[in-house]
Amino acid sequence: MTPEYLLAVLAVMTAVTYATRVSGLAAMRFVPLTPMVRDFLSGMANTVLVALVVPVMIGGDWPVRLGGAVAIAVMVATRNNLASIVAGVATVAMIRGVV
Repeated sequence: MTPEYLLAVLAVMTAVTYATRVSGLAAMRFVPLTPMVRDFLSGMANTVLVALVVPVMIGGDWPVRLGGAVAIAVMVATRNNLASIVAGVATVAMIRGVV
């Protein structure tokens, strides 16, 4: 792959990502912010995070699986997305640095 090809792919991916975000924000102007909609939107971030992490945990090696388990434990204990991400990544980094 040439650098020009990679830049073109990156540009297209950036444009598509931007378009989906902008169109979502534009569409939300017409949706009343009821408690049900608010709960849905706040839970969506967690579902996207889970959708990204679970396939990696299933296909990953044991440090990745242990890091995922730590992240889940921290999330259950603290209900803090950032803390769970940091704990999971730090666990994997420490194991890979040691092993």
